[in-house]
Amino acid sequence: MADCSDLAFKSFCDLANFVKHTEKVEFVVAILALLMNIPHLFILTRTSMRTHSTNSLMIGISIADLISLFMMINNRAQLYWLSPNTCFNSYTYPLNVARFVQDVSWESMMRVSFYLGLCLALIRCIIMKMSGNAPDILSTTRNGYFLTLFFIFVNTLISCFYYYGFRVIKYKEPWTPGVNCTGFPAKYREPYFYRAPKKNQLFTSERYEIFTGCSDILIAALYPIFGLLLMLEVLKSAKVAATMLSKKDAVERYHTSRMILVMTIFYIFASFPTGAYKIVNFFFYESWRKDGYFYVVFTYTGKIFTSLFCGNALSHCLINLSMSRNYRNAVMELGCCPKRKAEVTMDSKSVNS
Repeated sequence: MADCSDLAFKSFCDLANFVKHTEKVEFVVAILALLMNIPHLFILTRTSMRTHSTNSLMIGISIADLISLFMMINNRAQLYWLSPNTCFNSYTYPLNVARFVQDVSWESMMRVSFYLGLCLALIRCIIMKMSGNAPDILSTTRNGYFLTLFFIFVNTLISCFYYYGFRVIKYKEPWTPGVNCTGFPAKYREPYFYRAPKKNQLFTSERYEIFTGCSDILIAALYPIFGLLLMLEVLKSAKVAATMLSKKDAVERYHTSRMILVMTIFYIFASFPTGAYKIVNFFFYESWRKDGYFYVVFTYTGKIFTSLFCGNALSHCLINLSMSRNYRNAVMELGCCPKRKAEVTMDSKSVNS
């Protein structure tokens, strides 16, 4: 272990201390995103908002974000407060099983959020491209709910298949409380468990990393394509709105599509670095592990990319509030303007037609 008092290792220690702060940034952003997504989901589930597949997909995205953010915060809380506590055995059998549930939920829901965001851009692009001739199934709320359940099922199944290749093993040495801990009987001991891969594990960590990395890269590659197509349709819709005698419906379609375009751009920044990181991790992890300097940088760089996902989840409420009139009407209806309920309902029927 490098001695930070040695000038030869001073730059290394400064770097290590700096990159460790990325965990705190990730933790804070995740908490803010969780707090913002709770009222965001509540607003999206109002009757006036549940009128189109766009809204039902955003409900699915919000649910996936809430689950992954909660699991992420729970994981960090354990690392910060439970694991360093010498008076608490944080590796009991139930806690190890709970970590399996936590990891499966965290990873699968992150992928679900990315896939639903992609569907959001694709469906909106098709509806605008066909200009009223799109199949009704694309615009129904049931379509959004079906896609949400489908991606949750598939991604959870993939994560479960991977973590099924692990088992919880009892460590040969029992856990004992620290010397400064009080309230324990003399010579108190508890079983100590840890996670280990099975010998016949089919879906190894390396294969899982390459799979999830390629999945993130594919999503990140498709986002700009759909985003560009959607941008062209948004510009076309703006011209149509400017020439129509009755602009209301065209303007609403333009605003909704522009909002989805902004969400697509945020998804691009959140998905591509994560996928690239996993691919690089697969090919260079062993060689970089031998170099302590690069190992520290590489390990904590992943925390920054996770923070990007948290920032993307945080942005959804703000984007909807600033760019969707129907969303703002729903907020006012809940807050101080219940008399506008009829107006909100009428607007919601045309907002995504």
